[in-house]
Amino acid sequence: MHSDQPTALPSPDRRVRSNMSDEGPARLRRAAVPMTFAQVIRRRLTELQSAHARTALVCISDPDATLPSVTEDLANLRRAEHAIPDFLVAPLAQAPLPFALGIALSGRRLIVDATAVSLGALVHDLEMLASMRYRTGGTTRVPMVVLARIGGTDSAHYERCQWGALCRIPGLRVAVPATVGDLDAMFGAAERERGPVVLLLHADLLGPPWGLPAHAVTTSLRPSAAPFRDSVTRGPGTRDLPQHDLNPLVRARIVLPGEDVTVVACGADLHLAVQAIRRMRGRAHVELIDLRVVAPWDRDTVLASVEKTGRLVVIDEDGHGFGLAAEIQATVSEMHPAILRAPAQRVTRADVPTAPVAHLLGPTLPTTRAISTAITKTLAASSGTSSASA
Repeated sequence: MHSDQPTALPSPDRRVRSNMSDEGPARLRRAAVPMTFAQVIRRRLTELQSAHARTALVCISDPDATLPSVTEDLANLRRAEHAIPDFLVAPLAQAPLPFALGIALSGRRLIVDATAVSLGALVHDLEMLASMRYRTGGTTRVPMVVLARIGGTDSAHYERCQWGALCRIPGLRVAVPATVGDLDAMFGAAERERGPVVLLLHADLLGPPWGLPAHAVTTSLRPSAAPFRDSVTRGPGTRDLPQHDLNPLVRARIVLPGEDVTVVACGADLHLAVQAIRRMRGRAHVELIDLRVVAPWDRDTVLASVEKTGRLVVIDEDGHGFGLAAEIQATVSEMHPAILRAPAQRVTRADVPTAPVAHLLGPTLPTTRAISTAITKTLAASSGTSSASA
């Protein structure tokens, strides 16, 4: 018989090191070992199953996939024997998202793990899920959290960051966490949403086997804890904001305050941006914004920052054309065309096919050098404009 007690997860491998700040909720701070995204998700699901009898997990599997899903082992352990199981492994060929919709409409709290399949295979079904509330005049709730994998530096398992495709779906909320604390907070906020929420998890932040090996994560992506406080950092006026404005699924976060240039990034790109800013050794006071949510993105925070600095650099692992970076730049130019002192810059993935080997994939992705160059370029262009005006 199925037990109502949660199954204990195996102890995390102590060799794994997180590439994120160890700050955050007390539950995460008490962990003896720095956690990866995968470990946070597994712990969160176990806690949910213990506290809420109506929590269900649908884990989408693909027999052709070379990597497992984040929760597949947990789902196999916790399969139930009744009609609507607590944990279910569903093959991609069986259209699991429409099936999951039926579970969500029955009133159950639903988590869908799609980390083992390509994000592109889910876009059509996600559009159908997001439109349910519109089709029913707002009377239908679709309480669903979808976990999807993006990016990575392993060329054999690289998953293109197609958040541009998801951003075009009305009614879908899409978030890209950069730290374990933000992931935990986003998970909690997403469970309270009335519509579907997609959490895009960068492979290099998930940890092995999806992303970089432990030593590479520690040396290449992990910044010091100082600028990555998981509490909301918005500078002066934060205490005056309504509580809903501090929601990680609503507001962007100012990670580093500055007045010379605004840099916008999210997910793993945020860690690259911190490294690039440090390498500039104080040559510019950069305001770094963690966008957090790419759909709908926080226009107010970005526009207020650009109005202060007059310069903009956007980092986006999606493609150069028709992507999030292009949308942010277009919005700034459209809504406040006179505030830019220099042309906005974007650092993106090159519009080329995904390379099958690491030494070819790396140069097509955003790098710390490319970010530093873009910041320097926009500062130099504004200086030239000022000199010419004088």
